[in-house]
Amino acid sequence: MRIHYDHVVGKWMLLFGERAFLHSVNEWNQFGQSFNWYTFHIWTCEVEYDEMLPGLDVRIILFGLGLRFRHNRNWEGSEAQSIFEHALKEIRELHENGL
Repeated sequence: MRIHYDHVVGKWMLLFGERAFLHSVNEWNQFGQSFNWYTFHIWTCEVEYDEMLPGLDVRIILFGLGLRFRHNRNWEGSEAQSIFEHALKEIRELHENGL
């Protein structure tokens, strides 16, 4: 278990091995910014099993503050791996052709 800052999403995360993480949810920070819409949860408890990017996602939010836990399964042979590898192949071909 270790603490990690993800620069892409701008969040501190608690990592559990290579496949699981926990991070906080703060929906209050969206207010005061210029967005097309705002999402605020009074109470949410959500459990999602994702088959495309194999994993389990659990979110618990109370008055806009909460936690999200994600456990990723091995994606070898998954639909996501196939789509990703196909897209990567197309990008490489475009790059090789000077586009």
